[in-house]
Amino acid sequence: MASICKPAFRDTGSETPYGSLRNAVMALGVRVAVMACALTVLTCGVLAQDQSSGAQAAGARDYQFACAACHGMDGKGNGPMASELKTPPADLTRISAHFEGRYPADLIYKLVDGKTMPASHGTSEMPVWGGVFFLEEMAQDDGAKDEQAARERARQRIKGVIEYIRTLQD
Repeated sequence: MASICKPAFRDTGSETPYGSLRNAVMALGVRVAVMACALTVLTCGVLAQDQSSGAQAAGARDYQFACAACHGMDGKGNGPMASELKTPPADLTRISAHFEGRYPADLIYKLVDGKTMPASHGTSEMPVWGGVFFLEEMAQDDGAKDEQAARERARQRIKGVIEYIRTLQD
């Protein structure tokens, strides 16, 4: 009796670098699964550091997106892109120590927003995240173009990043 269940695709024996088409599909599936697991672990690592509030979790996500590539997940200036920069990224865990125990949230806001640029960044290697966050928030308005609301949401996102960086202080 013939089977009612048929495979989702028919292996025609087509040759690929992996052998048959079935092997190629399986190899691709394994790669996708490994990449998904790695992304999940990275995301969970950032979010698990401090889930005390929704705003702080959002700040952690924005830090991961905007800062971690250069400053590292731990904020020590050891991100995967750090070696590509002319000036090494700052160790964000030492900000309070540099300011004698005070965390200068207002100054950090201006740096993240792009209103103040440190001399060490020279020709502005550090992206201006205030502008990026604003454009992302404008895109979220589904064409409503509520510029003031988008600016406020961008400000809140910057504040979330600043508060997340505060949690990284030694």
